[in-house]
Amino acid sequence: MQQNDIHEFLKRYFLFNGCDIITDEAGCLQVKLTVELDKLLMNRPFYWHYLEATGGRPEPMTLTLMTDQTKASMYPNDELIHFGSPRLHQILRSAQELGHSIRMYESIETDSTRSEPLQPWICQNVKISFQSDRKKDRLLSLGLNLIHGQIIPNFYKVIDSRIVRYFHR
Repeated sequence: MQQNDIHEFLKRYFLFNGCDIITDEAGCLQVKLTVELDKLLMNRPFYWHYLEATGGRPEPMTLTLMTDQTKASMYPNDELIHFGSPRLHQILRSAQELGHSIRMYESIETDSTRSEPLQPWICQNVKISFQSDRKKDRLLSLGLNLIHGQIIPNFYKVIDSRIVRYFHR
């Protein structure tokens, strides 16, 4: 991911988590947070504790993030987001915590005269721990076809070479 990809990542992150995008300009993103993301990102435990104790109406914060260094100098109160900034690391950590699934697409090489039906699959990666006098862990990657119920072991290895990479290197 390059510096110019950060803006698109932030936009997708906030839209996926149900936030309202107020301003989306080149290098500037202003977002009205949801209650859940406000609790997760803004570090206001006393505010939320007070509201929950009194039954008050929550008012999530509006966050303005600048991804362009030149525009950031014009608006000193807004947060500059770059690699190494604490806010970006906090957002990446929360994306990792909140993200339990991803969507991938397969590249199918076919001729244009014939269409190929798509098959929905669920890939489940699990860790099984056996424990008695010794401990043994086993990692499984199982693929479940949602149409006919076929289960494929080592599913991740099967699809790894067939998926379209979202981030190009």
